[in-house]
Amino acid sequence: MTEFNIDSFDFIISDTHFNHNNIVDYCQRIGHDPRGHATDYDRHNQLMIEQWQRYVKPDSIILHLGDVAMGQKHLLPDIMKVLPGRKFLVKGNHDKWSTELYESLGFEVIQPFMFEHMGWNIFFSHYPKRVLQRLEANVHGHIHNNAVDGLTRKHKNVSVEVMSYTPQNFRSIVEGVVWSSNADSSNNFNDSEWNTAPERINKSRKSR
Repeated sequence: MTEFNIDSFDFIISDTHFNHNNIVDYCQRIGHDPRGHATDYDRHNQLMIEQWQRYVKPDSIILHLGDVAMGQKHLLPDIMKVLPGRKFLVKGNHDKWSTELYESLGFEVIQPFMFEHMGWNIFFSHYPKRVLQRLEANVHGHIHNNAVDGLTRKHKNVSVEVMSYTPQNFRSIVEGVVWSSNADSSNNFNDSEWNTAPERINKSRKSR
């Protein structure tokens, strides 16, 4: 199994949801028309592609924490072929196609993982890990721009809606969550066992 560290990746991103029209309205993404008359469902695709191309170079390594795209899979190659960089994917709840398909699109599919940095164990996952061990922090996606009870400064949400639709510097994200974890006095941890089961967040909302 590959072991990762803070130098393994250059960028990180999550929950791009390429080609997912409903997410534009659900999360009021760029292009959303609150009046419901003239929503531009292509604008969020265009913006994410532009920002990816602006920062990620062909020799960059980027970690995607899941929910790459939805809709018709035959449309995906046209998007993926213009996104530079070596791409790693931790699959999300909407990444329902086969691993082989994602690999054909240029992703190396990996499992959620953890590494130690500056005394903290940093866990990378699609779902937020609701109960953390002592000296554990979590970088995650899934929640988009929704407020979720129980998450603390030991959690870092990298969903595109809260990251300006832009891949983020991986080292800065890791060092940022370490800094905020050191400043967090909450007791959101469990010394006895890990709770890694995906949580049903906002059950009453429609599936994203």
